[in-house]
Amino acid sequence: FFGSAPRLYERILRKAREWRHAAEALGQDIPICKKVDYLQTLKPREAAILLGQTNSNVASICLMRLANRTDQFAGETMAELNKLSDRMVQLSTRHMEQD
Repeated sequence: FFGSAPRLYERILRKAREWRHAAEALGQDIPICKKVDYLQTLKPREAAILLGQTNSNVASICLMRLANRTDQFAGETMAELNKLSDRMVQLSTRHMEQD
């Protein structure tokens, strides 16, 4: 499948590992700074998706720590969270209208 593009395959595997490590870190009882380290290995949209699936207290503290480190990354992540939230509202509203 990736025979002609082995670098693409390597990049996909690397990103999958980064995602898995970040997802596992958010679920573990480790210091927030370590969780933020893992989040910073992701793209803002990926970080937003993981934060959206995480305990709200952990997610909010991680966002605050992200803002302390790099406000641009935290801002982009927050913008992505807002987009995800808006999409969820649209879908639930559409579903309610169909009922």
